[in-house]
Amino acid sequence: LCVAASKLSNIYAPLLIGKAVNELRDGKVDYFSIGMYALLGFSNVLFKQLQNIIYLKVKQTAYAQIARNTFKHLHQLSLEWHLKKKMGNVLRSMDRGVNSANTVVSYLFLYLVPSAAECLVVFVIFY
Repeated sequence: LCVAASKLSNIYAPLLIGKAVNELRDGKVDYFSIGMYALLGFSNVLFKQLQNIIYLKVKQTAYAQIARNTFKHLHQLSLEWHLKKKMGNVLRSMDRGVNSANTVVSYLFLYLVPSAAECLVVFVIFY
C-alpha cells in the first residue's frame, strides 16, 4: 500500500506542476497546483519512509523465524554430523544465505516491481 501510494504521488506530482506552469503562461498563478505538488513531493518521501519501517518489521520477523527453524534443524542432526562439520563455516553459510534472500526480496518487491509498474503507468499516461 505504501509502495503504491509513493509511486502514485511520484507520478501525479509532475502533472500538477505542468498544470501550474501552463496556468502561469496564461498570466494566472495556480496556487492550488503548486501546493498540491509540494504536498505530493512530501507524501512521496513519507510513504517511502513508512515502507522502510514496515519492511523492517517484516524482515525482523522473517529472520527470527528462519533462525528458529535452523536452530531446530541443527538440534535434530546427529552428533556425528556435529563432530565432523566446522560450525563456523556452517553459520557463515547460513548468514550469507539469509542476507542473499533479504537482498533478492528487497530489490524485487521494493524496487524492481514498483519501478516497472511506474514505467507502465507513465507510458499509458503519455501514450
